[in-house]
Amino acid sequence: MINIDIINTTNRHNLDKVSCYERPVSDILNYYAPMAGDLYIIMRKILGLYGDGQDNSISIKDILSFNCNSTRHISKGYIINQLLKGNPVIVAVNLKEIFFTKYYKTKDWPHWMLIKGYDEYTDNFC
Repeated sequence: MINIDIINTTNRHNLDKVSCYERPVSDILNYYAPMAGDLYIIMRKILGLYGDGQDNSISIKDILSFNCNSTRHISKGYIINQLLKGNPVIVAVNLKEIFFTKYYKTKDWPHWMLIKGYDEYTDNFC
């Protein structure tokens, strides 16, 4: 069993909305550096209100000095390998394809999911 001890820290924010895209990034940042995820959420909200309408992910990444890898083709082996290295993984899914969601087979709903563990016995990610 692989399990990276990441906790949901975004529920303590007094913000109207923390999106499914911001939440996993914030939780990972707080895992590596306490309060970095909180700063990320604050900066995203400020740039969303006062920014120029452009995607500000790169400027936030530069300010917080964190590195991330991105790939369009992800496999089960890749995820397990990253988890074994101690790296949590964020995957993009469409909730229309996930059977236990209310959007299953009804509506496209892009969503990010944080994978922080793998159970070899059940062959499930968590």
